[in-house]
Amino acid sequence: MLSYDDAAGAASVALCGTSDEVIPEGEKVLPANLCPLIKSTYGFAYSQKCPFTYFSDMIIGETTCDGKKKMYELLGELKRTHILHLPQGRDRAYEREGWYEECRLLKEELEGFYGG
Repeated sequence: MLSYDDAAGAASVALCGTSDEVIPEGEKVLPANLCPLIKSTYGFAYSQKCPFTYFSDMIIGETTCDGKKKMYELLGELKRTHILHLPQGRDRAYEREGWYEECRLLKEELEGFYGG
């Protein structure tokens, strides 16, 4: 059985964000009142201490909170980034349609980037 990663010839990894050592780096750009996970993730990317960020072709982020949305916008200045805009619920037809459209746009982005 092929996973989506195998089918695309790509591998997905999580960005680094597991240590508070780079939070001061993140706070050079991000507000200090954001959660430590966001500041750590951005700090690793900003300081180039996360090999996954450094060697990745593209970052795919999501808008689960305002802090992550801002972080992914800023990561877009460091690395090609695609942000999936998540619907705030799932009981309305337009939210389902909106999520489908977000996935379709990501598919197009990946196909364009990887020549598929």
